[in-house]
Amino acid sequence: MQLINLICEDMASHKDDFTQHKLVLTGSDPVPVEINSGVLIKRQDMKTTQEEADTIIVQQVVEAKAKKVLVVADDTFVLLLHFCCQGDIPASIIVLMVSPIQGRAVIDINATVDQHHELIPDLLAAHGLTGCDTVATYFGIGKAAAVLRAGTEPLSYIGDTSSVLSEVITQATPFILACYGQTKCTSMTGTPENVGKQSGPECC
Repeated sequence: MQLINLICEDMASHKDDFTQHKLVLTGSDPVPVEINSGVLIKRQDMKTTQEEADTIIVQQVVEAKAKKVLVVADDTFVLLLHFCCQGDIPASIIVLMVSPIQGRAVIDINATVDQHHELIPDLLAAHGLTGCDTVATYFGIGKAAAVLRAGTEPLSYIGDTSSVLSEVITQATPFILACYGQTKCTSMTGTPENVGKQSGPECC
């Protein structure tokens, strides 16, 4: 956060250089500062209590009140958050996401949500189950496998704080088994031994 604050302070000190574009800076202060035509403006309407940069980005896209928003990020979670929060963003706002690495595709969030709306409700749960910041990954299961299985198994209990652990396990188990291609299993017992086999019976 110290580095972010230094960057924000430096850019604010060069406010006179911003004559054609406006820039909103978010540091440790919960109220972002907008630089517009050499003037610093406190954006109380964009005040945030979020601590994670990922969620701050989405919150500010919602509050930006711009016709078009370009999100520069190379993070799966940021992408999924935009997919899942698209309903909170006014339909008139065009949201695009681009990687800071040159040569990668620009993702049209609006168009992607429209095209794959049936998958959106389960994407965050599938992402969390198959490995994220606080969850270890499964051997041999990547995000592509998770996306292919999203929508095929109910995941409504995943991430629901009112759910009990047994309900979460009941939903998570068949999803992970399906990612491994194990269609006749009812538990994870024996699955690792069968995953590496080219042929043979599935787990019991």
